[in-house]
Amino acid sequence: MSTTFQGVIGAGLPCELAKQMDTALDATFTTNLAMGVQSNAAAVGCSIGSATALTADLVLIGSCSKDSNDAFSLRSYSSGNRVQIVINRSGSQAQIFPPLGGFIGVSATNAAYSLANLQAAEFCAVGAKEYWVLPKGA
Repeated sequence: MSTTFQGVIGAGLPCELAKQMDTALDATFTTNLAMGVQSNAAAVGCSIGSATALTADLVLIGSCSKDSNDAFSLRSYSSGNRVQIVINRSGSQAQIFPPLGGFIGVSATNAAYSLANLQAAEFCAVGAKEYWVLPKGA
């Protein structure tokens, strides 16, 4: 019986995979996942209009400052790119916005999802501008 990780990324991941995701996103690891990776994303604005675009399947937020430069935006849904995993290791809370005119879950249009430092969220597109946050593991 293998040990599994039940933490922020999701239930059922092998411990070794969870450790690798938690410590570093090196080229070998991310290549093996066959995902696009955006590492050390940095916020340059604080609203949906000035948010840094999150363009890859797997995103590591490396820099943001709460209430000043903390805004990031999800990509619009396109065929084959339904899920984005965002990991915040910036030292501060990040605001994750839907694509302009969109929404996340039951929030208002253009409302941000708050992602605390050292947390991860998996966003799943179910329409061009409609995202849902998948539940974390127990």
